[in-house]
Amino acid sequence: MPTLAVIFDFDGVLANTEELHYRAFTQVFEPRGWALDLSEYYERYMGFDDRGLVVEYARDRAIDVPADVLHTLIASKAQAFGELLSTGEVLYPGAREIVRQLAGEFRLAIASGALHEEIVTIPRAAMPISLYGEGPDARAVVIRNSPLGVGNPVVRVGNHGFRARNLTIENAHNKDRGDRVDQTQAVALMLDDADRAHMENVRLIGFQDTLHLNATSPTQPARAFLDRVYVEGDMDFIFGEATAFFRASEIRTLGDRAISYTLAPSTHVSSRHGFVFERCRFTHDGSANARAGFFKLARQWNRGPTAVGKVAILHSTIGAHIDAERPWADWSIGTPRYRPVQYEYLAEFENRWETPGASP
Repeated sequence: MPTLAVIFDFDGVLANTEELHYRAFTQVFEPRGWALDLSEYYERYMGFDDRGLVVEYARDRAIDVPADVLHTLIASKAQAFGELLSTGEVLYPGAREIVRQLAGEFRLAIASGALHEEIVTIPRAAMPISLYGEGPDARAVVIRNSPLGVGNPVVRVGNHGFRARNLTIENAHNKDRGDRVDQTQAVALMLDDADRAHMENVRLIGFQDTLHLNATSPTQPARAFLDRVYVEGDMDFIFGEATAFFRASEIRTLGDRAISYTLAPSTHVSSRHGFVFERCRFTHDGSANARAGFFKLARQWNRGPTAVGKVAILHSTIGAHIDAERPWADWSIGTPRYRPVQYEYLAEFENRWETPGASP
């Protein structure tokens, strides 16, 4: 039988990131007066994921770690690891060369666990890179972490032609307690100037700013096709400057907050298209806030005079959580950044609007 593909394990085969994990943990532990030496890390804790290591370390020392502190420690460690990873070489000698050699003959893949609790960066490369979950259930493979801030997503993609299929990307910030307190930007996926990105049967989980479609220049194409995806959140949870076409997808608003904006496009005025939704379903979680029927479809992110924000929604179902009389909202009412709706850049065509009080 001919060889069709080559599948690598990553750590221990192509790269060694364990020392970076150790250094990231020590950076987070030291301000609390917690000591962790390298030999103890390798002998006792190396086999645990981030959450498991913190829990076991605390149990070994009879330290009480409340859920919110655990949450902060894991997020801080992930951020520290990402910073260390960006400044150091972790590939084994010869790994880069063998990958390049094999790439000319075979499809290459990296196998990983079903739950991946690290920050993932997919950079520009000479060829497209893909992330595929095994099997059709997108819930079976999960990339999850809790970084905060617009520029600090769980998965950042700069690769042109990137493809993702049959998996979940989750920013777990506040997922254990709801988004009623400590509300902040927490990005799951950032397509960062990535052109021709293709997402299929992918779930994107978060609250505020779940999906960031970033484009730094209207002269540099940044286009994405999202087919049968699921995106959930409660505040501006699909946002950015890029061009994105959503087909047969579910856009689900969570009602943890009293007010919600689904989209926050900041399309450049010279870009032909912004966010386009074809045969999609805009749904809600059935909460009291959602059933009140005052949530908004979009507000145009005012990043400057050339960022107008373009949206078209076609042949889709719009749930009862959206204010049918005024679905488009002004930006930042009552602040110096206020800008009224620019209706000339917004459109909807042959959609079905559900009546207030209807179930999701």
